[in-house]
Amino acid sequence: MTMPDVFTRTASPAALRSLAINRFGRWYTWSVDFLQAVRDCEAWLRRLPEPELIHLPGLGQYDYTFTLATVPPPSLRAFMPTLGAMRRPRGIMLFTGLLDGPLDGFLLRRLFALMRDGVAAVLRDERYSLYAPLGATGRYAGDFTLHADLYLPELLFNVFEEVPADSSGASIFLHILDLYRLIDRIDAVPSQTRRMIATCFRDAAYGDRFGQLFGLLHDHARPGILELEAAMRARQLTVRLGRGQGYLIHDRTWLHGREAPSGAVPTRRLHRLVFNTLAIQRRVTAAGDGAPRAADRAHRVSACLRTPLRYSRRSE
Repeated sequence: MTMPDVFTRTASPAALRSLAINRFGRWYTWSVDFLQAVRDCEAWLRRLPEPELIHLPGLGQYDYTFTLATVPPPSLRAFMPTLGAMRRPRGIMLFTGLLDGPLDGFLLRRLFALMRDGVAAVLRDERYSLYAPLGATGRYAGDFTLHADLYLPELLFNVFEEVPADSSGASIFLHILDLYRLIDRIDAVPSQTRRMIATCFRDAAYGDRFGQLFGLLHDHARPGILELEAAMRARQLTVRLGRGQGYLIHDRTWLHGREAPSGAVPTRRLHRLVFNTLAIQRRVTAAGDGAPRAADRAHRVSACLRTPLRYSRRSE
């Protein structure tokens, strides 16, 4: 049985058509069928409460997700397995037209929570599907240099909602192979650092490696890192994405980040869904990560917020 498509190809926005990133990415938007399903269920979606923030046991860090403990109507539920069955993108999937029209931020928050729950049900393991809250927000959040999130789930889907009205806050990307090539050209980077960076990507399925990788790429006390940062900035791809635009990448293939936005970083700058597909999950399980297990939904936000959220830097 063929699953309905959530996304469909579309033309790149005219203002972004000349950017170099278009050589590495294709543009998408919601499919006609998906938008129709949203219209059919709009009244039901608008009656839903705000998604709940819960803690997932069995993870080391970055173990919070928004969720909705509800079953969507059949017309919408038919789309939920699609993300879990999609092929891993090699390039950058760029998006436009995801907000406004039939979809606003209110509906997007509920759809992301439903998508998160739907993928978790397909994978039968809630650890590998997160509608993750943002990290640092406010006036001091600033830029966020190139990094990989290295959550347990490997695909990162970001949709922007509240963005600066000017051209600041652009998204930046660098392919992991370009990172390795740049490191090879910088003799000052020790061979041990090179091995440790590769290990972060290889072993991310066994636990969070965000902090370790960030230090390896950006700790100025390490030999060669200032030169490496300059080389990455010169090579990175840049695109300023506006409201209703976004991207989906494989987090083990693309480093990403943002240039400094003007003003503060709002709490609804973007919505972030990180998840695995069935194909990725088979590889993770074959690598020895263990049998799937469901999270205990009894661990609710009222309990987990007694300790601070550990998203101080991971934002995009």
